[in-house]
Amino acid sequence: MKRLLGPLLVMGMVGCGTSDNNGSADEPVLWYTCLDTGKRVRFTAAAELAQLNDLDSLQELLLIGPIDVDLVHLKGRVQLQWLGLHGTHFTDTGFVHREGLTGLEKLWIRNTGVTDEGLAHIQELTSLRYLVLDDTKVTDAGVAELQTALPNCKISK
Repeated sequence: MKRLLGPLLVMGMVGCGTSDNNGSADEPVLWYTCLDTGKRVRFTAAAELAQLNDLDSLQELLLIGPIDVDLVHLKGRVQLQWLGLHGTHFTDTGFVHREGLTGLEKLWIRNTGVTDEGLAHIQELTSLRYLVLDDTKVTDAGVAELQTALPNCKISK
């Protein structure tokens, strides 16, 4: 039930729409699914991503095609529990905007330029319980070091 509550709260704050665009490196996209219609909601471009600042109850978020600066809109999101980052233009630099993500429990990073250097920033996300690193530049040594720093986090690579 708790997992469903996040999208429901978000849906009450923004309208629902649909799109067939899956995002690209030049067009960051925010998706989530509306509970009442089953349709996907889409924001594109930094101006629309700035609307995240008004969503205090946001608990789950998937960004497709983000660039490092897009994460500035996530600063201070204490309610955010799940974050997915998918896109080749996201790098270690983007994690400088992680401050305040104190409730983040699950992080999925796919098809990005994230390296072991970026994992140093993730070490500060002490509430993290699950981390998936898929198609990144992270090494096994980097994962081992992060696992030592976050012993309660299950890490998959």
